[in-house]
Amino acid sequence: MNISSEIARKAIAGAQILNNGELFASYEGKIPSDCDSAIRNVQNNPHEFKQLVLQTMNEMQYFPAVFGRLVKKRLHQQGYLASPLIESVFDFERTIEKRLERIIPNVFGIETITSEHVNISKNKNQGYETDEIARNLLAEILLLDYLIQAGFYAIERPYSQSLPHVDIIAEKEQQIYAIEVTRKKEFSDWETLDFSNLENCESLANLDKIRSLLSSILKKKNDQFLRILNAGTIAHNAIRVVAIKTSDYGFSECASEVESIIQNILSALNEWKYIDCVWFVPNTSLEQSKWVYR
Repeated sequence: MNISSEIARKAIAGAQILNNGELFASYEGKIPSDCDSAIRNVQNNPHEFKQLVLQTMNEMQYFPAVFGRLVKKRLHQQGYLASPLIESVFDFERTIEKRLERIIPNVFGIETITSEHVNISKNKNQGYETDEIARNLLAEILLLDYLIQAGFYAIERPYSQSLPHVDIIAEKEQQIYAIEVTRKKEFSDWETLDFSNLENCESLANLDKIRSLLSSILKKKNDQFLRILNAGTIAHNAIRVVAIKTSDYGFSECASEVESIIQNILSALNEWKYIDCVWFVPNTSLEQSKWVYR
């Protein structure tokens, strides 16, 4: 057998370096020789690599049910070595599988989690669309896991093909929460501090960028909550929450500034009256997330 899990991981790491301009530059325009060798090995044995992906995935109990169809489709699309979805199959920690182990017994309607993502492109050039579907699923899975860790119960994923509905309904301390989930895409052009590559959280350009993005997200979700309330698919006394999941390092570093901006935006009561709270969730830990109430 020419392809081992270690070779697969090195090939994936090399492909991701090649696919990320900043990362590629940090390696001075070339990838490590062992990664380069691994990529060539996969290119010479694509069928064996794909079989290894499926075999490794099927060793997990829950992952295939949620991501199996996406993984199989992604393997037939271009650029699969650089796909974060394929990378997740070879995760040493099996982070996603562990989250699913906690979620599946505790979330009613979890089987519908893939129902809203049925239109997977068959075009070989549309691998980025499959990756985007996977990222959105991963964002909701992380949030469901965090809700369980935070002591929420009666967690449900309501689903309707005909009526507007929220992504998640949950309870805590006898209060119902209606949660709309959105995943913020990463910025690639943060202004950084003069003495390092760290994001400049005092930069007016960065703050304006954050404010513009958050305003756009909240406008869409405010309108969505209005449609949901009119459809009668959530209780009127539910706390209406917009959960913003981000893996953007800049947002995580500037979390305090993000919190202040959200508070400022929500202070315009008439403009955002259908949103009660924003849950800002960096891709780090539950403790670093922030609940900002109107």
